[in-house]
Amino acid sequence: MLFLGFESAVQYWRAVRAGLVPAPDYARVTVVSNEAHHAGEVVECVPTLPIEEQLTPQVLVSSVNHINHSDAARFRLCAAELPGGSFCAHTSYTMVASPELSLLQAAKDCGPKEIITLIELCCEFMGCYSLCDDDVRGFVTCKPLVTKSRMEEYIRALPKRTRGAKLLQRAVELSGERSWSPRETDCFLALTLPSEMGGFGLPQPLMNPFDEEDEMGERGTDRYMVDLCWEDSKTAFEYDGKLDHGTIEKANQDKERRSALASRGYKVIVAVNESVGNEDAYRRKISQVLGAMELQMPSFNDEELAAQNALRERLFDPAHYYKSSYLKPIKKKAESPEAE
Repeated sequence: MLFLGFESAVQYWRAVRAGLVPAPDYARVTVVSNEAHHAGEVVECVPTLPIEEQLTPQVLVSSVNHINHSDAARFRLCAAELPGGSFCAHTSYTMVASPELSLLQAAKDCGPKEIITLIELCCEFMGCYSLCDDDVRGFVTCKPLVTKSRMEEYIRALPKRTRGAKLLQRAVELSGERSWSPRETDCFLALTLPSEMGGFGLPQPLMNPFDEEDEMGERGTDRYMVDLCWEDSKTAFEYDGKLDHGTIEKANQDKERRSALASRGYKVIVAVNESVGNEDAYRRKISQVLGAMELQMPSFNDEELAAQNALRERLFDPAHYYKSSYLKPIKKKAESPEAE
């Protein structure tokens, strides 16, 4: 049995969400129990993803005796019994780390210094988008891979002292679910992360809360969807990107939707790319959100102010996705021209 995990599993799940690979079923396997694999066998047996620059396969083995040193495959030790739902079956011979286990493995790799990367990955897996360079937006729309409650349940079921479990638990706590785009995730994190991490420490809002039946009596429509919503203070926050909101038709839809929200007593704060272009504009937009919630801008020390600026520069720079193998978008492999 071949078990894939870590970055190659994350890449696999992005291919699934982009519709390039069929979604696998959860397997009953809870223990990696496999014979020794030579690197050549691994390369021949791993799923060939129809994407450019497929990563070196990360293979899970149950014993250090099965670890082979090779440029063709990287072997990782996974000797402990894991909770149910840790593996999915790609084929009868090949298992892939489930979304839950993939996030745990990412926590092991990232460590505390890269917790922002881990949180972004959690938001993607629990959100309605997947990073993909084939779309001009840089992502595709899809269903969530896993819910926040499922992640919390999985973490509770892990063996004691599982490496990465505490960090993953913290990342899940700080993550939002049902984000529809990387930019929504960026805004969520900028507003809600604690001040020592560069955020403004606001309570976590609901993300896109009006796409199901609700008090407005609407169902199956995006008419009342809003990026971030604090229901207690009747405050809504939206980020208008040029690609998603740049057409006249979409702009008119946004006006109708925001008028409907205003009629229900919601204060709608809208941000655009220029709102995060520099520190002053950024803080003014945050102040508008706080004002709508009838809150005062807290005072921050020099370290917290520096962290806020660093987080802004990181989150709102699209290039940062390409600096981590866990966040790098996939790109569909170009089809070779038919021979004449």
